[in-house]
Amino acid sequence: MRSPLLWTFAASVLLLCGVGGWLLADPATSHSDSLKTGGLAGGAVVALYALWLNDRRRRVEEARQEIEQRRHDLDRERISDELSAKSVELLGHEADQVRVGAMHALAGLARSNG
Repeated sequence: MRSPLLWTFAASVLLLCGVGGWLLADPATSHSDSLKTGGLAGGAVVALYALWLNDRRRRVEEARQEIEQRRHDLDRERISDELSAKSVELLGHEADQVRVGAMHALAGLARSNG
């Protein structure tokens, strides 16, 4: 049994039978009360497994979001580098309008990175 779900199920059934059987041996406890208490003990194990699974999913999701953020930042840097390289290249263009556009692009990059 390698699956945590199978271990949880086995522990839940074991607790249900163990606690229920122990309480059935007590003459002061009714059969329905012993079954309810055993069921609660078994259900508690299942609830703990559900909480653990939810926490694990949350951690995986947080890690995925962090990776996506890093990827987004790298893409922004790459685009910024390409734009600045192209703008610097266009500074040597013959047309005045192209050089002015390159200067505006560089000024925009300076504002966004500054």
